[in-house]
Amino acid sequence: MHLRYANLPDAEQKRLFLDIIWADRNVRAALCAARDLALPDWLVVSGVLYNAVWNALTGRPPGYGTKDIDLFYFDGDDLSYEGNMR
Repeated sequence: MHLRYANLPDAEQKRLFLDIIWADRNVRAALCAARDLALPDWLVVSGVLYNAVWNALTGRPPGYGTKDIDLFYFDGDDLSYEGNMR
């Protein structure tokens, strides 16, 4: 059953992915916080996205198995050592 979206058109898969991500309140909060921080070139990455999708596809509750949320960003205006340690 976890492959039920596999043959859908790309646009429909993208919409479903975004719906799944937005339905996880922790991911939604992280996305909103990242937006509010106005960091340059930011991305929420890694396991939290995988977990949100896997949980939705396998009937687990949102947030199940999520230990942390990784936020990456690149600030080309601050390439100092100290800037990389934030």
